[in-house]
Amino acid sequence: MKEKNLLPAPFVLLSRQIFIETAKESRRRFEETFAKLSASSHLTTRAYVGTEKHYSVAPLESLQLITLRKMYVRKIHRGNYFLCRIIVPPKRGVAIEIAVEDPNGDVASLSLYNFPTMMNSGLQEVDSVFPVGTILAIREPFLKQSLISNSVQFMRVDSPTDVIFMDANDHNLQDVTWRSGQQVPNMPTRPSTVDGWKEKGDQHFRSKYWLAAAMSYTKGLILDNSAILLKANRAEAYLKLGYFSAARRDADDVIASTDRKVMVKALGRAGRAAYYTEKFGEALVYFQKILAIEEDNLEAEGWICQTQTRLEEQTCGRYDWPRIFRDSQQLASLSDIASFVGPVKVATLPSRGGGRGIVATRNIEVGELLLVAKPFASAFKEDLSPFESTLAINILTRRASGQCSFATIWRTIEKIYGNPELHNQVFHLCPRPPFEPASTEYPPQTSHNIHHHPLQPSIDIDVSLLESICSNNMFSLEPLGYMDFKSPWTSADQDVDLPCALYLLPSLFNHSCVPNGTRTFFRDVMVVRAAVPIRQDEEIFLGYISDMNARKRDENLSHYGFHCTCPLCEDDSKDGESVIQSREDLMKKVKANAGNPKISLSAREFDSKVQRVETLIQQISATYLPTRRTPRTILMMAHHFLVNELQNRAETMQERSRHRRAISEEIKAIEAGGIHVIDRTITGKTGPRHCLPISQNSGQGSGLVRMLMMIAVSFASLNDDVRMERWLRAAWWLEDVNVGGGRELFEERYKEILRDTGISLISNKIPTTRK
Repeated sequence: MKEKNLLPAPFVLLSRQIFIETAKESRRRFEETFAKLSASSHLTTRAYVGTEKHYSVAPLESLQLITLRKMYVRKIHRGNYFLCRIIVPPKRGVAIEIAVEDPNGDVASLSLYNFPTMMNSGLQEVDSVFPVGTILAIREPFLKQSLISNSVQFMRVDSPTDVIFMDANDHNLQDVTWRSGQQVPNMPTRPSTVDGWKEKGDQHFRSKYWLAAAMSYTKGLILDNSAILLKANRAEAYLKLGYFSAARRDADDVIASTDRKVMVKALGRAGRAAYYTEKFGEALVYFQKILAIEEDNLEAEGWICQTQTRLEEQTCGRYDWPRIFRDSQQLASLSDIASFVGPVKVATLPSRGGGRGIVATRNIEVGELLLVAKPFASAFKEDLSPFESTLAINILTRRASGQCSFATIWRTIEKIYGNPELHNQVFHLCPRPPFEPASTEYPPQTSHNIHHHPLQPSIDIDVSLLESICSNNMFSLEPLGYMDFKSPWTSADQDVDLPCALYLLPSLFNHSCVPNGTRTFFRDVMVVRAAVPIRQDEEIFLGYISDMNARKRDENLSHYGFHCTCPLCEDDSKDGESVIQSREDLMKKVKANAGNPKISLSAREFDSKVQRVETLIQQISATYLPTRRTPRTILMMAHHFLVNELQNRAETMQERSRHRRAISEEIKAIEAGGIHVIDRTITGKTGPRHCLPISQNSGQGSGLVRMLMMIAVSFASLNDDVRMERWLRAAWWLEDVNVGGGRELFEERYKEILRDTGISLISNKIPTTRK
């Protein structure tokens, strides 16, 4: 029977001695496990996303103290708070598992989920945040029974904002007596002076335990709020944590210091905090003040140069895309780039029952830059622990989630926890009350009255709702990389190990399988451009998925809660299930016949094979009505499979005539993919080098760039340099429409193909150059 169907039952008190001995032994075994972690010894944990999770909105002052003897399993104790202290060093899995006691000396296990900085943290860092003797208050606690054993009961806390770190001098502790004694055995010495807490914080900082450092500095400031050095040091710890508003507030307080050296450091920290929150104009003021004090401060000069570049990006949408691309191949995250919002806005759409979408504020040209968005939170496999993984079962999407998806949710919680003023920006993505705003209110105004406190959270985080928001809005990332003809031609959308990110404004783009907007990722920075000309007030769409299979598309879109009615899905619906099935069965036969080319075939055997594939392609083509719109994705890939066969034969057997046939088939492929070809000629008279053989009215089909390049390569093999350049220029144009960066970025991304095939552009002339 499911636990939620069972009635609450009194918490069963545990033997204190046995519980403590068991907790110590569990910690010891966990230390041994951690010490052995390596590539051959992996730690795998399991988590569930989308299950019902409790959180409290009640202020601690409004709650009454409750102890374990009065508590029930399977009950949320509304109107109460649980006071406890740590009695054994904790261990970490998906949750921080802590052995605690209440004032009566009764003991229980406390599991804290989603706690900031604790994902993949080492045990020493866990100990620095949760040392033995730490007193915690849990708002409106919930006791749970283990799914593994009915005899195991524990307190589960899903929202980190339900946890309050109590200072020893807190008024809530004045009348509290700990029956087991005022000191916990093996409790580390607690500093009693400002200098002592500063030294403790500095130790944690040197160990890169940023949260523990901030907490130590805070405890020193409780003793003396005028301790400037503690506030300056805490600002730096906050910067390391990414708690930028808190860092800036501390630094601003320190700037008034009469100590010149401290003042300069504070100005730099305030400037960096403003920079990382994209308030570049304000950041510039801080850095310029440093130069007014120290004219030869090279670090400030460097920051001024960076900030001015970001301002130009933010206000004009002018980016050095080749530099950004090269950086994206080396850096874990692209922090040195500004967001940009072009000719787009959020609007309510009558066609969607008053729901929101993004529309054009003016007429937009094909390839025009619409949006550059940095992620609210993101995760890549390479920046997570190589020795640990979490298999997350997502109840909302009904599928397993990868480590990156789970980490992105965790990091979203962590960022809101440390930047409480951003709470509504994420929760306003929720499509239902109480967070549904009017369209013109997104993004909502940032609240500057909410301040981060590392010991006492100032907001309430609804983890269940946040998991729903993330599950419905996270993007799987396929970052731009260097291209060659060996790279996969189809999307890996269903790979559970793809990196993931949550974006704010881009989450309000609605879906179409044939979108008029195109997105690319420079590492975790999303760039959106117009794939076609867009009229003022026209809605702009992005594709959430890129499956060729009609039923697969519908299945993968189902967890978003809608049925797609875009032109492609409408046409598939008109075709009917039997036609779709026939088309897919024929494609499987094409793959079986065209895949894995056998070079040893004789010319006659190869021609027979080609004829079989041609017959299958004709049968696939017949499944599409003449009035059917593009893209015809399965037909496109069927033609392309045949192209690969022909190209391979032409190159390995020196049968040049095969190149002409390959060109003809590739042209059919790109036409099926949605590109309008103006010049299909393979021999004879053709246009000037700089004239494109394709229409420039649509840049849809960014995945077709390599097909255009294959045509160029084939013409080069036929010594037709003019057609080679025309088709290579077409590839450049399509790449530029979707990615930007001009010739420099095109030649950088495709340098391996250009080098290996020897093809190149003769002149710089191109119909358009993108920002």
